[in-house]
Amino acid sequence: MKPVLVTLFLATLASEAIALGLGDLTGSWTAVRADVEKMTFTWYKAQLEFRSSLNQRPFESGEWDLRGDSLFLYGSSRTRGFAVTISGDTLRLREGESVQVFVKMIVPFIQEREVPSFLPRICTDFT
Repeated sequence: MKPVLVTLFLATLASEAIALGLGDLTGSWTAVRADVEKMTFTWYKAQLEFRSSLNQRPFESGEWDLRGDSLFLYGSSRTRGFAVTISGDTLRLREGESVQVFVKMIVPFIQEREVPSFLPRICTDFT
């Protein structure tokens, strides 16, 4: 009886460890191999929105939903469903035989810079 409970407990932990949440997808993703150059997923006040770009121009936008490991994109022209996996900073969207790969865009933290020494002099010279 004990081995069954331990196995069930470990299986439960494993399933919780791979479960995706809405926060896992939010942010901007750059394409490695995909139909678009960039995907951005936002989550604001219970509103889930996505935007994609192609050739540095807006391509498609709409709403998105995550159900387990399935992502649904409700765009202006069609609805698409993908099987989603995230490993580290890599997002994979599988639609049938097609797999699209993205990496998370990390925005570096920029520290406030020191004011160059000549700037105050320029400001006072022109006042």
